[in-house]
Amino acid sequence: MLRPPRPPLAKVRYTNSLSNGLRVIQRDKLTLEQLELLDKNSMGIAVINNGDDCETQTEPESPPPLTVETAVQTEVDRMMAIGEVVAKMTTVQVVKPVGDHRGLQILRNGVQQLENLKMQMGKFARDTIFGNVIKLARAMFGVSESTVLKAKKQFLPKAKDRHVDTRKSRNSTALKLLSDEEKQLILDHIDKCHEEDANFSIATLHADLEHQYGYPYSPSTLYRQLRAMRLSFKLKQYNPFAAIRRDIIKWRKKYLTLMDKLRLEGAFICFYDETWIFHGMTKIRGWNHVDTNPYLIAHWGNLNHPRPGFPAASDKGQRAIVLAVTTESQILPESIDIVVSKRPDSEVLVDYHQYMNAEMYKKYMMKVLPMIVKATPAGREAVLVIDNASIHNSVVEKVFGYLRKANLQSFIDSYQEFVKARIAHFSINARHLIKRISQKELLRYEVDEYAASLGVRIVRIPPYHCQFSPIELVWHQLKDHLRSTGKSSDKLEAVRERAINYLKNKSESDILFTYEHVRDIEDGIKSVMEIDEKDSDDSDSDTD
Repeated sequence: MLRPPRPPLAKVRYTNSLSNGLRVIQRDKLTLEQLELLDKNSMGIAVINNGDDCETQTEPESPPPLTVETAVQTEVDRMMAIGEVVAKMTTVQVVKPVGDHRGLQILRNGVQQLENLKMQMGKFARDTIFGNVIKLARAMFGVSESTVLKAKKQFLPKAKDRHVDTRKSRNSTALKLLSDEEKQLILDHIDKCHEEDANFSIATLHADLEHQYGYPYSPSTLYRQLRAMRLSFKLKQYNPFAAIRRDIIKWRKKYLTLMDKLRLEGAFICFYDETWIFHGMTKIRGWNHVDTNPYLIAHWGNLNHPRPGFPAASDKGQRAIVLAVTTESQILPESIDIVVSKRPDSEVLVDYHQYMNAEMYKKYMMKVLPMIVKATPAGREAVLVIDNASIHNSVVEKVFGYLRKANLQSFIDSYQEFVKARIAHFSINARHLIKRISQKELLRYEVDEYAASLGVRIVRIPPYHCQFSPIELVWHQLKDHLRSTGKSSDKLEAVRERAINYLKNKSESDILFTYEHVRDIEDGIKSVMEIDEKDSDDSDSDTD
């Protein structure tokens, strides 16, 4: 990032200052050590530890009055900075003019080069002839603005390719303007906003970076740099529990390790989940006349001959629960079940978990687990992955929570093999053994026990990690299909039949895509975990 060479004023931030803002002081007031700190800082700010200096811990003084000499020096510094930028400019590759439209292609190449130069100049381009590339090209080539625009449009690639290529190339080009230290400075600033829950837009972020660090580029360039650094303006979905709870972090690591092991051993991995559908599933948006909303119809519409329009879509009323198991190649046909709630419409809740209970889940699994065994190829272990909903965790018997003689005897009788295995490893008495055993180790679930008797292993996804299940993507595709093909007048039975037909006809390639999509998500999370572990090891070695 280029800056004016040795301006008369310098930006200073004191670490012990009562004010969080910057100071602007004369450069000649800095010591040689402070000048060295200023030159090393990528944003042109000297960060100085002022200790107990009370004079520097007051509010910043106003900058000195602008004199003619200062103004001239500032303009000279600005022109020198522009000269440094121009000296380091590079060109881009262009298409060689051929054919009957060589003149337009030459014009197109010229405009492309001018736009590239404007991008490299950053904010310095605003007050120069590069501020408006179209007008500059018109003056250089002696043609009208319409001819310049025609040349740009005529040689553009296809719309789809142009959108992707231009976006990626512009983002990449903008990011090259920043050094690694400057990128990290911007990311750290954004991370601080996340930690403080401080909302920001491109405009406010640009203002903060410009004020605090002297960021010299335009807001649009900042936007492209953020996109190139894999930042996006999207729905807020960050869940801190998945990132800060140690038990979930350990569960996630254990789950990913187990899944890698099962895939390596050639296990036949299936996934189970539930979702909901409702009557009248249709799109919530559609092309309507602008005067077909209820307010305008009541006041200005013709009540005898009202204009037609799409009826309002609703997600209320009677619902049904969809249950299914997906294998590596299909939605298991025998597993597809859609249960209509028997509650009145007024009592139906948005969350289907409120009226699907553990008994319904148990009956469903008693029917489906033998089907999974039947679908499992010979020589492969059957694995069923489920989420951690409470209805999936009905225990065979409760684990004692206190140590009495009756509890101790019951524990030894029920878990003889478990106790023998632990005693073989630990030379401790039974009471001490129980204190060291986690209650979660002793829990035995009804469905898991039944599945084990059939040779099916049950694996649970960590909490807040539904993205690890391919069937979640199937549910999303199902609801898109139902909304695209449905009408607001459809009865629940019609929606139910439509959903069953969709799930039964799901192609193998579609299912394979969902499995690969989950693998990509797992690989991305594992790469982040590896980086975190490496950083943790490095910090531990530095401490040692």
